[in-house]
Amino acid sequence: MKSTINSGAAFLLNDPWGLQIVRLVKGGKYSIDEKDEFPQYWYSKYRLEATTQLEELVEVTMKDDLFHRVKQPSLTVYYYKNEKEQDPTVKVSAILEMNKGLGTPDDMKEAVAIPGAGVHPLGFEKKCKDFEGVYGAVEKFALEKLKLPRASHEMLVKN
Repeated sequence: MKSTINSGAAFLLNDPWGLQIVRLVKGGKYSIDEKDEFPQYWYSKYRLEATTQLEELVEVTMKDDLFHRVKQPSLTVYYYKNEKEQDPTVKVSAILEMNKGLGTPDDMKEAVAIPGAGVHPLGFEKKCKDFEGVYGAVEKFALEKLKLPRASHEMLVKN
């Protein structure tokens, strides 16, 4: 599979000199997100070796035969509004290709765009601009496809 990382140069990462190239581009051994508003929830600084290993993992394991072995019900939610406004981390085309390739029967899998999300981490209420849309898609899938009973108000916990 081609790289699913939403960067035109991601395929270079796990090739010879990939680590040296990314270090040159980033100006060091770390990727640092200076704009991260929520460092208490995940790391905003990590070694660039992680990017080369992630690309290797994606290229070696994310293949059609792997996806086809998945038979469980599947809900895929992703950020896509239009060609300009979409997931900046993972290619939407790769997300949809993966979903289509699942061995899950078509009536038990869904791919739902969340156009108002604005970010990749859709399940993170503090960043996602349409967390209610994500929650609604998950709830609808759970009720309609999985036939799960609706949780009582007492069971729901609000953070």
